[in-house]
Amino acid sequence: MTRVTAKRGDLTEFETRVDEDVVIVAAAVKKVTRKNLKDSERRAVIHELLQGSRNGELRYGDLKRVAKMFGISWHSVSRLWRNYTTQKGQGVLDPNLGSKRKGNSGRKGVNIEELKEKLRQIPQRNRTSQRALAAQLGIPKSTLSGNLDKLGVKYYKKCRRKKDNVK
Repeated sequence: MTRVTAKRGDLTEFETRVDEDVVIVAAAVKKVTRKNLKDSERRAVIHELLQGSRNGELRYGDLKRVAKMFGISWHSVSRLWRNYTTQKGQGVLDPNLGSKRKGNSGRKGVNIEELKEKLRQIPQRNRTSQRALAAQLGIPKSTLSGNLDKLGVKYYKKCRRKKDNVK
């Protein structure tokens, strides 16, 4: 007989009665659901579902059980299972369970090869400063300064002397 006795924040206490006099109290930390699973964790979720399935059919409660085990929502487990079974049904031997965010997130860079081609067409007299070169390439100066090494351009910063303010 196990019942939840109290909830305090992230801790949940469980009380189990063994006999009339013996009471065992254990605390379990509530798992926090997270957004993104690693590829190895995705494979582990599918492996766990396959262990509990009968001929590819899940039993009642398997999604919730596995979701609780890995600390994710049952909907995420359901989506992984659906992707796995769809790919298996199409005859894929090793279904791709990787994240679709990989390679599709973050800032997209500039095409360095295209910039190098434009740079070769600009005469030397028109690229005396970073500002002029950025204007000729049609990109912001900050983008140019971040990619100077990749373009193979050496940049020398002019030093200006500060005048002494002597009164």
